Amino acid sequence: MNSEKLNELSKKIVSPVPFWFLNGHVDEWQIVREFEMMREKGVGEAIVHPRYGLQCEYLSDEWFEIFGWCVREAKKRGMHVWIYDELNWPSGTAGMSVMKVDPEYRGKFLAV
Repeated sequence: MNSEKLNELSKKIVSPVPFWFLNGHVDEWQIVREFEMMREKGVGEAIVHPRYGLQCEYLSDEWFEIFGWCVREAKKRGMHVWIYDELNWPSGTAGMSVMKVDPEYRGKFLAV
């Protein structure tokens, strides 16, 4: 995506875009209620971010069902959701599943 397109897309953001953490057990009624509350407060977009304590397996069918509820409820209210590419952080470990495949894939950095 080029910088002109990103610039145009950024002009469409007209409200705060909070990180909305999902943890613990998530029920559909909670998703509905929270999207109602966000919309009432003028929030038009949210970043759906799975966090420590989430009781479903990240990237499982259950996770995508929950994320689907978020998309559905956002769409009903003219809102947008962003999918955060990670369980917790730092980005890139996919909830430590990358390390389970091969520890050599772990992130490395040089601290000076």
